[in-house]
This record gives sequence, C-alpha cells and structure tokens, in this order.
Amino acid sequence: MSLLRVGMCPALTAEVYEALIAVRIKTVVDFVLCDPENLAQRCSLSYKVLLSIRKLLLAQYSAFAISGCDLYDDVINKVAILQIGCESIDKLLDGGLYTCEVTEIVGGPASGKTQFCLTTAASVVLTAKQNVLYIDTSGGFSAERLQDIMTARHVTDKSMASGFSRIRCVSAFDVFELIQVLEEARSDFISASNSFYTSLKLVVVDCVAAVISPILGGQQTDGHLLMTHLSRILLSLAVDHALAIVVTNNVVQKGWDGGSSNGTKPALGKYWVCVPHTRILLEDRNTTIIKSGRQSLQGSASFDITDSGITDVS
Repeated sequence: MSLLRVGMCPALTAEVYEALIAVRIKTVVDFVLCDPENLAQRCSLSYKVLLSIRKLLLAQYSAFAISGCDLYDDVINKVAILQIGCESIDKLLDGGLYTCEVTEIVGGPASGKTQFCLTTAASVVLTAKQNVLYIDTSGGFSAERLQDIMTARHVTDKSMASGFSRIRCVSAFDVFELIQVLEEARSDFISASNSFYTSLKLVVVDCVAAVISPILGGQQTDGHLLMTHLSRILLSLAVDHALAIVVTNNVVQKGWDGGSSNGTKPALGKYWVCVPHTRILLEDRNTTIIKSGRQSLQGSASFDITDSGITDVS
C-alpha cells in the first residue's frame, strides 16, 4: 500500500498533502476510494486539483486491462500437458501434469512416490524431449532404476543417452539447500545464461516433507516462515516460467495430536494445503485425486510398479 507524499505528482504540494492528512487520507487507496467532490468540500481544496491528482495516481498505480483474447493466447502459449507414461493415471489427471501448476504426490512409505517421479521424468525426457530438474532431498534418486525404466521401454542406446543428458539431479538435504537450488534455477531462467533451462519443463522435489518437517514445532521459530518462502518460490517458478512442479509429501496419522480421528492425512499441516494446485494420493496401488482446481475429486485409477516404472494394471 503506497503512502501519499509530497511531489508524487505536480499538483500534490505540501499544502495539499497536509490538507489530506488532516482528514486521514494517507494512502493512494484512501485517496482513490474517496469521492472527489466530497473530498474537495472536506479539505477545502480545488475540485480540479483533486481530479488531476486522481487521474495521475490511477495511471501510475492501476493495473492494465487485458482482453480475453490476449489472455487466452497467453494460456495457450504457456500451458502444456506432460504425460506420466501410465495411461490410466494420465486419463485421471485429464491428460497428465499441467505446466504452471504445482502437483503434490502424497503417500506413505513404499507407496510409489519416487517411482512416480522417476517414471514421469523418463516420460518427459524420452517422449516430450524436454529437460527435467530432479531435486533429491532424501537420497531416493537412483540412476540405475531410471535406466531400468528406460530399458524396459525398449529405447535405443542413443535415445537413452540423450534422455540422461536432459536430466539434472541435485541433492538438497535441508531447506536452505533446497531454497538455494530453486533460487539459482530462477536466476538462470531470468538471465538466460544456462541453455539447460531453455528446455526445462519439469521440476521434481522428492521429498519436500524431508526438509520441512524437521524445522516445524519444538524450538524452531522460523519453520513456517521458511515453508512460506519455499512455497512462494515453487509457485513463482511454475507460473512465471511455465513449469510443471512435482513435489512428494508423506502422510501422518490424523489423531497424532490427541484427536480421536482415524486414518491418515498429508503432512505439513494446514499452512501447506493451499500450495499445490493438485494433490494426488497413492495408497494400496491406487491413485486418487484429493484436491484439484480443474476437475472433480471423483474417480480413481489403479496402477502397478514394474520394470517400466508406474504402469497400468495388466
């Protein structure tokens, strides 16, 4: 919220400023929301002077209107759908993973979260021919497993080598390292100094709970602040640079805090729930959408884990 100040525009002199402050008009929003004729009577100022100030402030601080056609063209140019490689899950997700969105994969131990990430990464580099930034926070990334997935898809050695060249894996074992990696990626996007990022379409963070959970609760006072900062970086990368962001998350018991509820829920609490656009639960070899802004939450898809990664149930 911008404060009014002398010299903000030619007509906003010290005398006019003091008159406005006297009637508690302190910010640009306060001034614009007031009726000029009524304000002129309250401040004993010229109506024409107030109109000129209002016109300049609106020109300087108002958002520019955009037509529906321009907005549609912008969406078409930015949004892409990246297939996971499992037909039933792609169909459940209305085609696959969408760029400009953060998708969260939620599940317990051995539910298939890392397999989901590796399968998606293999599909993006082999089928879409786009680059992948894979951020490993728990030591779960396996180049050998990724090679097995590609081999099971009967790709040539040349295609496999090209696929591996499109994947960059970075380890980040605490939230500060993770933020640093993401900030460096954003900086490289803005400066266009690294050719890898010109074809980057997928960023994987496996797993976000591994670096955030240790800083929440107890004697930690900056945990939620760091989590908020991390979420803003992820959303900025997704929206500003048209990326599909995939993060994995653990589950916790609903009654861990003394409640009587049974079952599980995604970790990281209510402050994280607004971050992902889409939330997918992996449980008992079944995929369920538990949050989405684009489609209904009805329906599920079964999957299997084979040499080819996440696949349809045969």
